[in-house]
Amino acid sequence: MGAESGLPESVTGALAEYGRLLGEHGITWGEPEIHYVKLFARRRVLPPAQMDRFWRLAYGRLAERHPGETLDLLATRLAEPDFDELLRDALDGELPAHLAALRLTSGGAVLDCTPRALLDRVPHAVPVPTSGASPDPADRTGPPRFAMLVDSRRDVASAVVVDGAERVVAPRGAWLVEIDGDSTVTVDGAPVPIAGLTRTAPAATLRLSAGFPCRWSVVGADGQGWFPEATPHRHDFHGRPYFHGDDLVLRVPAEPLTVTVARGMEYGVATAEITPDPGEEHLVRLAPRRIYDAAALG
Repeated sequence: MGAESGLPESVTGALAEYGRLLGEHGITWGEPEIHYVKLFARRRVLPPAQMDRFWRLAYGRLAERHPGETLDLLATRLAEPDFDELLRDALDGELPAHLAALRLTSGGAVLDCTPRALLDRVPHAVPVPTSGASPDPADRTGPPRFAMLVDSRRDVASAVVVDGAERVVAPRGAWLVEIDGDSTVTVDGAPVPIAGLTRTAPAATLRLSAGFPCRWSVVGADGQGWFPEATPHRHDFHGRPYFHGDDLVLRVPAEPLTVTVARGMEYGVATAEITPDPGEEHLVRLAPRRIYDAAALG
């Protein structure tokens, strides 16, 4: 069984059309974003341990803006604060593996990140898909896109342009935007070098087998997740990358990796550590142990 593939053409066509409309109208289809919707884009890079801090900061800023209002009234205003600034302040300098930061200081703009691994190209190999949207779904050869947080420590506004999208970042403000290794970035008209955003790693191949469909996670030591071709790049509430299926093949870096497999509440979790050899295919047979059988118990 492959990874989440084999859908009827009518279904794939409907999903493609929905994606097009979503890109055109946005997640709220033109309606103002409520606080829960505004959290979606930030939650994927906000560690769960910082979620309480995020909302405490939100309530604190609302209390400063609306002194004397009760907590329940402040709760109706949760969409008011700048969520990118809340994200920046909740992280308090911490950077999850899948987030880069562009620090704007009085001395210039500095890129802060763990470089994302890009695999060596193999002649005639099937290209690895990128995460995020692509103008042409068939064009999967570009570098992966991931989030970058523009973090201004300046007392003046800054004009930031990323791949043609412009934002005037307020003094001490922030902006969460997507970027990749081919992106162009300028701050107040000056180009910002982003060569440190990515690195090249030798490629290997994993074949994952449990004997039945499971939920898998393949993660490098730097926290970067790896996925089979044409599989959505999904992360759960805890920021862990995952995908589903059995007998799955994926290209990975020839570096230390942690493979985890699970299958619902009736099963435990199994984990294996592996460092694949460059250019080789490695079979990983790993299955979660069944904890109980609900059907058998009636």
